[in-house]
Amino acid sequence: MTARPKEWGQEHGRMHRYGVNALRHVRACAGHIGFWAQAGVPVVAVTAALYLTGWGAALAVLQLPLLALVVHRSGGRAWLPAAVAGAASLALGEAGVATGVLPGELPQPHGHVLAALVGLAMLTTAWILGAAASGREGAEQSLRLTGRRYEALLRDGGDLVVLTDSRGEAGYVSLSAPRVLGLESSRLLGTGLRERIHPEDRTLAAQLRARLRTDDAPGEQSAELRIRHGDGEWRWYELTGHNLLADPAVAALLIRVRDVTEQRALRMQLMRAAGRDPLTGLATATTLERDVDRALRHGTRYQHPVGVLVVKLDGFDALVDGYGKEVGDKLLTDVAEVLRRTVRDTDVAARLDDDRFGVLLGRVAGAEKARRVAARILRGITAQAVAGARLEVACSVGLAMAHPGGSDAATLLLHADTAMHRARRRGRNRCEVYIEQETIAPWN
Repeated sequence: MTARPKEWGQEHGRMHRYGVNALRHVRACAGHIGFWAQAGVPVVAVTAALYLTGWGAALAVLQLPLLALVVHRSGGRAWLPAAVAGAASLALGEAGVATGVLPGELPQPHGHVLAALVGLAMLTTAWILGAAASGREGAEQSLRLTGRRYEALLRDGGDLVVLTDSRGEAGYVSLSAPRVLGLESSRLLGTGLRERIHPEDRTLAAQLRARLRTDDAPGEQSAELRIRHGDGEWRWYELTGHNLLADPAVAALLIRVRDVTEQRALRMQLMRAAGRDPLTGLATATTLERDVDRALRHGTRYQHPVGVLVVKLDGFDALVDGYGKEVGDKLLTDVAEVLRRTVRDTDVAARLDDDRFGVLLGRVAGAEKARRVAARILRGITAQAVAGARLEVACSVGLAMAHPGGSDAATLLLHADTAMHRARRRGRNRCEVYIEQETIAPWN
């Protein structure tokens, strides 16, 4: 007794599915018939009108432009119903002429032969038009799908993509702008990012754009700078650009914008924890003092001298005031690179403060050898060109030597700093050695 309701439910489900499938089939058939009627009725109507004039076979060639119009309006798959309708109407027209139902001005059987040739030409033309239209439609669909895929990638990807002309005017901004910058994409069209860049970083942005416009520039240029987020906060962004002005499909500078605020903060935190200056990557002042102390103990144990250099950039503040903080930072990183190239792997280079650097010569043969190192540093720094321009920046170097057991780290650094100030007073690009009675040793 309990199984019958269950069987009735199963039978009801099967009937429901059958009804749904039948309804779908009827709708599909109706749509198919409607499409055939849409493509074939105009051809049949025009053919009937032509045969009513008595010159149907001769004028049937007018079906060819009509076929082209039907295929253009209804799509590539309309060629078959249009061709079938045309061939069938030609056959019916010729039958009407043969039986006398329709007028015929052409002698027979020449009219029938002409109608057959026109019908064959119509079928061939319709097939060619349909194949061409289908190929075009496939290409357009593929292009639309590709465009939607790329748009989805640009909207949901991690970067904002901006296309600008050589002046920085934005013609395209990807839909990821609200997520990356907190702004609608339309608000960045035209002026682009230019008005939202931090005033201190605009020189750096201009330099990036200038490098991108250079014909012989490498394929990728990048810079980190601050941009005002939609919430009003200044955040750090990495801008990576490609020059695609010569590509006719793009004809623009492509700029990828990525938020690196958190990564930058983490990187600086890690560098500080490791005793490194975040800008130059050199050791910090605390790290240098610790290493000088260790070198002095090692020199006392193995009886070898220790040298310390203090290097100060002359005119650095005026340079920052005149050229901007970005150029100043670039000069500092270039100076750091000079120090890394000049000293040995066993030595230590550090950034002491804004424009002062220190170098530990842990195992140096004597003061003359340390002087030669200082001379190489002077030549390297004064030869620097920043952003393609030679800048009037000089430097002063102070050198202090310690004999085994004759000094401590703080005192040795103070002596080198004193010698540096003496070099500044005596002229530009000089190196002075700190020599006092209590620090004179046999190697001096």
